Amino acid sequence: MFHDDRSLYLENLERNPGSWLAHNNIGVELEADPKRTNEAIAQFEEAIRLNPAFFEAHNNLGVELGKIPGRIQDAVAQFQEAIRLKPDYAEAHYNLANAFGSLGKVQDAFAELGEALRLKPHYVEAHYDLGNALDALGRTPEAIAHFEDAIRTRPDYAEAHNNLGLALLKLPGRQDDAVAQFQEAIRLRPDIAEVHTNLGNAFSVMPGRQGDAVSQFEEAIRLTPGNADAHFYLANTLVQTGRIPEAIEHYGEALRLEPGMAEASNNLGMLLCRTGHPKEGLERIDAAIRMQPDFAQAHFARGAALMQTSRKDEAVAEFEKVLQLRPGDPSAQRMLQVIHSSQ
Repeated sequence: MFHDDRSLYLENLERNPGSWLAHNNIGVELEADPKRTNEAIAQFEEAIRLNPAFFEAHNNLGVELGKIPGRIQDAVAQFQEAIRLKPDYAEAHYNLANAFGSLGKVQDAFAELGEALRLKPHYVEAHYDLGNALDALGRTPEAIAHFEDAIRTRPDYAEAHNNLGLALLKLPGRQDDAVAQFQEAIRLRPDIAEVHTNLGNAFSVMPGRQGDAVSQFEEAIRLTPGNADAHFYLANTLVQTGRIPEAIEHYGEALRLEPGMAEASNNLGMLLCRTGHPKEGLERIDAAIRMQPDFAQAHFARGAALMQTSRKDEAVAEFEKVLQLRPGDPSAQRMLQVIHSSQ
């Protein structure tokens, strides 16, 4: 009586040590455990030694080698050998695409994803990855088509609904469609904090939906208390709704979690200046500029804070810096006119 597949494969090896299939199957069992990658590799290598033409073992070995830092080129070689042995092996083309992506070989990755889809038109993971790659390149309509293809084949693919929502947000007039995709992703997987954050961001720019945005950001924080982005976006929305003390608290928490978040530091500084704490506000704005010296918004905020403390000459330098970074910026030009007219 065998208690699991591995026991069956081990028994098979005892009876037939030259069973390349048993070695491969044991490797497949082992690869599910991240701590046993090297053992899985040894099993796949033995399967290949016994049967060099066993294309699946080459593919499986490539997957495991890709998990080890510095072994991605070895993984590429295994995927390529699997394809040489079986040119219509869609999974090997897909895995080779991911390996090429890790190496920054974008065009090669696109070509392999395209070949995987030619061989297997309803390959969900390939559609999803190609959608992500196209969206990153700004080819949003094409990305949307691939996310939709992935969802047609696998309607319960929450991550694809989420990424489709993000892509739709980039197109004029598609906000409601994006919200529907985020809501479907949450229905399928209510535990993914990122989707709640994305839905919150969509709501935050829709008239009358700021309260819904706050609820989504709060849920994201409940799911992942260390989520600096969710605290930051919640603070932004709280500012919109006039809840300034709470916004200050959440900007502070975002910075505690991620001290290098320049935009949070700048926004916190502006709020402190608005609430009668210009010295502390300037410190936070200065910190933002140290983090990101070409941060035009922070230079503008510093200029405004300096005007608040009657340091007009220094304020002029900040507004002029804004114009260097954003030529023709109307707000900076207006502030300079105000200063010059008061002298």
